[in-house]
Amino acid sequence: MNLRLLALALGAFAIGTGSFVVAGLLDTVARDLSVSVGTAGQLIAIYAAVYALGSPILVTLTGRMARKTLLLVSLLVFVLANVAAVVIPDFWPLLVSRVVAACGTAVFTPTENPPPRRRPRPPASGARRWRSSLEVLPSRSRSASPLGH
Repeated sequence: MNLRLLALALGAFAIGTGSFVVAGLLDTVARDLSVSVGTAGQLIAIYAAVYALGSPILVTLTGRMARKTLLLVSLLVFVLANVAAVVIPDFWPLLVSRVVAACGTAVFTPTENPPPRRRPRPPASGARRWRSSLEVLPSRSRSASPLGH
């Protein structure tokens, strides 16, 4: 197996899992931070909003960076923000760490999915085809949410 492809797949899985696992932990997070479940749910809602709104902006701003560097830096931002989230004892700093993690995701996901003209050609047999990480997003959601329970 191509190591670059494996690295991209693992990165996509890590980001997908890190994005969705919070949903399964909402009760625990709310209890640990002494906030309501609705307030804890803002960790998911604001993450999604930053990801959706920030992606086109951040990708445009970082568009001149080398793709490999951009992938590594965005994944590192995501990982460091999530490591920080594990030890943060208060809601607002945790929310900031989720915003930072969403920024890493907002850059990584579109960068790992090159435009069609830059995708590798499938083998002559046609047995394989390029799969976007967006095509496997539902499976990441199904596998990550139960991890919080």
